[in-house]
Amino acid sequence: MRKFTVFTLILTVVVVVVVADLLVNEYATNFEKGDDNLLGTSLPFPDMMSSDDGYTANVLGADAGYESVEVNLEEATIIEDLPIPASLLPPTTGEVSGGSDFEDQNFVSFTQNVLIREDQVRSAGFANAYLESEPHNGYLFKTIYLDDLNDTEANKYIIKNNETPVAKVYTFQFGPLSNVDSVYSILKTRATEGLDIEINETNTFGEASFYMNDSRRQNVAFLAVKVGGVVYGFSYPKEYHPQVTNLVKLIDLEF
Repeated sequence: MRKFTVFTLILTVVVVVVVADLLVNEYATNFEKGDDNLLGTSLPFPDMMSSDDGYTANVLGADAGYESVEVNLEEATIIEDLPIPASLLPPTTGEVSGGSDFEDQNFVSFTQNVLIREDQVRSAGFANAYLESEPHNGYLFKTIYLDDLNDTEANKYIIKNNETPVAKVYTFQFGPLSNVDSVYSILKTRATEGLDIEINETNTFGEASFYMNDSRRQNVAFLAVKVGGVVYGFSYPKEYHPQVTNLVKLIDLEF
């Protein structure tokens, strides 16, 4: 080894030792004076070891031999969201790929009432008929009083064909303080109390049924039927008896 190289190494070691000794002595002197500002702070580098002279801090144990890489965010490429092709998008509500919704073809919507539906009415023989709600005004068949029935919900619907009423349907549902058997019995008893009215309990339909014959309205039939947990009432011109018979059978199939 050359003398110059040996001399350089010795000089480097001496410089490092001297600098380290100066740092330790300065820190110890300030610490003895009670300088609290030293806690949690770093001491400045001597001028000969300033980071401004090209020294780079070793971050997280990185090898000091690697050069640091700086990224210019302004020059970085930003990838924008690309539009999704229409062919890959899901169909919107009510549409299918390639055309309209096939389920809409010849589709007939049901009414909100679950006890009688327009599809049942039309299947029974009332072609193109539809349902409309109507207040029952507290009476069944306009003769049997209803408003004092305990815990009973009564509804009335008109079956219309081309704006012409062809039949009327009453439905009775019951809460825990009432039941189908007691209400059916009350309706039958009250039907016999009317003038010029008689009861014909045929039990032809459902679990039990009776006709109310009104001599003042001889062209109209009045039928009460107990089906499952519901009582139905039907009034209709007698020429529509086949359609109403079919309708009652279709309703009975639901229970």
